[in-house]
Amino acid sequence: RRKIVGVNPAIRWRIAEVVNTYNNMVEKYANKYNVDTDLVKAIMFSENACGHYYGVNELMDYLKLSKSQTPMNIRGDIWSDFQGKHYDTYNPEQNIELSVRLIKQIYDSLDNPTPAKVITLWNSAGKNKISSFGYRGENAYKNKSWLKEK
Repeated sequence: RRKIVGVNPAIRWRIAEVVNTYNNMVEKYANKYNVDTDLVKAIMFSENACGHYYGVNELMDYLKLSKSQTPMNIRGDIWSDFQGKHYDTYNPEQNIELSVRLIKQIYDSLDNPTPAKVITLWNSAGKNKISSFGYRGENAYKNKSWLKEK
């Protein structure tokens, strides 16, 4: 098992704030599609922790130039048309709904879904073993790293 690298404490509060900003949307769609809300939050936290560029992400999204769109860091060029529905991944609510639906599909496709496995496949569909991203996400999931009081 690989060593899990933590999130820089200097930016952890900012990442937690992103997750908490979208809490209601996450809960809405996780409940609608029967997905563990903490799993969605762990993925959002991990994606924002690993892809954090001190505001550049938000600027690139605003200019519609980003390769993957926040808050879930999902690639619209790959996933915007999903199971017969079109999503605008620059729209946070549609971004989250699409992401939750994709997480649900990943989860349901596994014989023994664990947070580390789901998070690994979320980050890279071609992985056949748990990645360091999967372990970091699992750590975020277990510790609820997005909670501000931590």
